[in-house]
Amino acid sequence: MRIALDFDGTIADAASAKVRYAKERWGIELTPATSMRPGALPLMGAERYEQMIRDVFGTQLSVEMDPMPGSIEALERLQRRHDLNIVTARFDHEGVFAGQWLAKHSIRVGSLTPTNRGAKVEHCVNLGAKVLFEDSVSELAHFDDHNHAIAMALLETPYNATEERASGWHVLPDWAAFEGLVERLSES
Repeated sequence: MRIALDFDGTIADAASAKVRYAKERWGIELTPATSMRPGALPLMGAERYEQMIRDVFGTQLSVEMDPMPGSIEALERLQRRHDLNIVTARFDHEGVFAGQWLAKHSIRVGSLTPTNRGAKVEHCVNLGAKVLFEDSVSELAHFDDHNHAIAMALLETPYNATEERASGWHVLPDWAAFEGLVERLSES
């Protein structure tokens, strides 16, 4: 089965990387819940937020990010039976670092597609993905306006906990639950 996977916040722990960066660079105390734009802007301003994003996603700092809990083990199992593809909102030059991270952790993927901060719908449809695993509610919301047969799976995180979810999404607490969903989808 062809699977589309987000990278930052789903596979690699971008929230913790941003928390560390803000603390080390400016002494700003972010939490995982305030590490995304809506929570971070009041604490650090737009200019610093954009600098943080450029530095965390567009440098070697990406390769040093921790894995999300359970992601490596699940990906190792999933890559044995399924076609894994990364669809990331990163810019092309940032995608290179995501590829290095995957290689460092011995994760093989069929493709790594940066959307250059664009929506992922067209990329996932063109891939023929049967499921997308994503941490961004706003990204999954783009799919609600399109006719497709892709199952939407949202990884619950501190920064998306209060956001509204569509009724057809699979809201999952962890990678083990995603593996279970993949098995159910591959049997249907």
